[in-house]
Amino acid sequence: MKKLFQMFICAGLTATFILIMGEPLFSQSDEDTSQKEQRIVRPKNTMAGLTIGRVHIASDRYKEIFANPSTATGIEASYLFSSKSHHLGLTFEVRRLSQAGHSTVTNQNTFFFLTPLTLTGKYMISLSDFTPYLGAGIDLFFYKEESHLSLVSGSTPGFHMEGGIYYNPPLFGFIKIRAALRISRAIAKESDIKINLGGLEFGLGILYCFDI
Repeated sequence: MKKLFQMFICAGLTATFILIMGEPLFSQSDEDTSQKEQRIVRPKNTMAGLTIGRVHIASDRYKEIFANPSTATGIEASYLFSSKSHHLGLTFEVRRLSQAGHSTVTNQNTFFFLTPLTLTGKYMISLSDFTPYLGAGIDLFFYKEESHLSLVSGSTPGFHMEGGIYYNPPLFGFIKIRAALRISRAIAKESDIKINLGGLEFGLGILYCFDI
C-alpha cells in the first residue's frame, strides 16, 4: 500500500512538471497558429505603389513608326473586400508611355504619348505568401501624336482582362510584389483610320500595404 502511494505521488509530480514545462511550448504553438491564420484571413485592405510594364501595342500602323514593345510606368491603388482567404479587389491605375519614331511618309521625327487610365475588378485567393488573381475592367486611353507637320490627340474607351499574382516577402509584411499579364482593346479613330491602342502587356509592381 505504501509503495502504491509513493508511485501515485511520483506520477503526480511528473505530470505537474510536464504541464509546467510544456505550457510555453503549447502557448507559442497556439500563438504561431493564430498569427498564421490572421495573416491569411486578415490582409491589409489597401495597397498603393509603383508599376512598370512592357507593352506590345496591337496596331500595325504603330509598329511601322515606333519601337515595339514599349515601356510604360505608372502608379496604382487597390482596395480589398476580404472574406477569410478569398478577396474581391478594386484597382485604379494610371500609366504613361512615350515613344519617338519616324513617319513612313515624310520621314520626319514624330512623337507619341499614351496615358491609359485603368479600373479593374479582381477576384483573389490567399495561398500562404502568394495571392493569385483574375480580373477584368474598363480603360480610358488618352493619346497624342505630334510632328513638325501635324498634331493629333484625343481619347478612346477600352476594356481589358488580366491575370496575375501577388507575393508577400516573409520578412516584409507591409510589402507586396505584383506580376500580371494583361490584354486590352481600345480603338481610336482619326481621319477614317482605326488604330487599336490596346495590346498585350506584362507588368510588375511594388506595393505598400496598409489599413484605412
